[in-house]
Amino acid sequence: MPIQNTTFAQTVSNARLSLLRSPYFFGVLGGCVTALAWDPWGVGSAAVIGIALWWHGLSHTNSWRQSGGVSLLFGLCWLSLACAWMRVFGPVPYIALIAIEGGLIGALGALLWFARNAPWRWLLVPSAWVTLEATRAAVPFGGFAWAQLHHSQGTGSWLLAYAPWLGSWGTSMAIMVLGMGLAESIVNRAYWTRLILATVAVIGVGIGLSHVPAPLTTASGPPLTVGITQSGDVRHTFAAGISAVDPKNQRVIDILAAQWERAPLPRVDLLVWPENSFDNDPDAPNQARLKQDRDTLLARIGASTVFVGQNGHTADGELTNVIGVYQSGQLVTSIAKYKLVPFGEFFPYPKLLGWVPSAQLIGHMVPGHGPDSVAVAQTRVGAVICYESAFSSMISQAMAKNPGVLVVSTNNASFGSTAMKDQHVAISRFRAVEYGRPVVHASLSGPSAFITPDGRIHQRTQYLEGASLQQSFQPRTGFTPAAYLNPVLPWLAGAFSVCFLGLGVARRRLGHHRQAI
Repeated sequence: MPIQNTTFAQTVSNARLSLLRSPYFFGVLGGCVTALAWDPWGVGSAAVIGIALWWHGLSHTNSWRQSGGVSLLFGLCWLSLACAWMRVFGPVPYIALIAIEGGLIGALGALLWFARNAPWRWLLVPSAWVTLEATRAAVPFGGFAWAQLHHSQGTGSWLLAYAPWLGSWGTSMAIMVLGMGLAESIVNRAYWTRLILATVAVIGVGIGLSHVPAPLTTASGPPLTVGITQSGDVRHTFAAGISAVDPKNQRVIDILAAQWERAPLPRVDLLVWPENSFDNDPDAPNQARLKQDRDTLLARIGASTVFVGQNGHTADGELTNVIGVYQSGQLVTSIAKYKLVPFGEFFPYPKLLGWVPSAQLIGHMVPGHGPDSVAVAQTRVGAVICYESAFSSMISQAMAKNPGVLVVSTNNASFGSTAMKDQHVAISRFRAVEYGRPVVHASLSGPSAFITPDGRIHQRTQYLEGASLQQSFQPRTGFTPAAYLNPVLPWLAGAFSVCFLGLGVARRRLGHHRQAI
């Protein structure tokens, strides 16, 4: 019996060791560690360690199928944790989105198996990853750009200083290279010295770059004074939910007006009332009271420019999500949201998925013309709405006319106290450093903040706090290297990846064919 017990114990121990050495274990562990780079944890360097664990597991697989399985587990664990806030829309949309996004990562892993030992893997793998991120920003459902590797550095790390030089995609590529280098150094001790020297060099250069914010941009014009009115507790309004049809919901403008009465701001050049501050279109035929309340509030503001988060309508009567730009109390133009939130502002494939309970609660909006900039005082101010800030293409569109300040107008009330609201601030922080612009992160329910081009956050408010705050910014013009890289790097990475991955697969199949002969 003792012998049998010992044998059994050894068998269990060997099974555990086998599990811990399994590539699948490293896929799961890598996904969990990578998620730590996002709030509520916010350890930016964890992204490098997580990628290292994933690459270690992938490098020890025996087939493209196994490599795909390791990468699928990595993607599912990472995204399900980092995007856990998606559960507010119900289990079906959450599971469907994570499954699709994780499946894309799994497919990439299967392809990378053919190049895992190639000498050009150091360029191919980061390029393929950027191609994947660009693909995720386009499909499915119009794209879901959240939880991309470069976003993780918005929580603050020594890589954030590289953002204006490398841009979104270049930063993602850098994280991949560092992770791969860490993984291969652990296996091959001959790389240890190189790893230590490279790490010291990367951190040292990053510290140096942090003292040179906003490269190739210059201060332009007089300071711009910007104010934010954060409504605060809007949990019992339409703006906090996904239903546009419940007449019992209190309009947010009532809360906004009360907050303005409590703490009116001195005269500012630009006042931002965030996304959904007006829950409907004030100029719609059935919104006489809303229009009256709006005009009363605007009359108190005076000559300042006001960005108002509201709804609008197209010429065909379709509902849109817009920033109404008011000057001297008059609506002069609007900036209409292009990247709508799937399962939040529209329900994909309603005929196919209309049986899902949440489909009955979601209103139907149509995309607008997208981000833009408008003249305010003696500068231009660019603006994006809500999670458009996660898309590099949307930021590029907002920056096209060289604005001096960028506004991110958002309503995160739908996501409650989840980490989404903090992740959103981190993305705005990354954008401020990346484009060398002051960023106004204006949230309906909080947190709101002012962010300077060096990445420092000022006057950050609390969730559900009623607040009126203002900050003077020095506008900047010109474009960082990132502004030039962001539009072209995904295309270059995609072309390179397709060519060399195709070549790798073809060579592998040709080798098997020759062996068979």
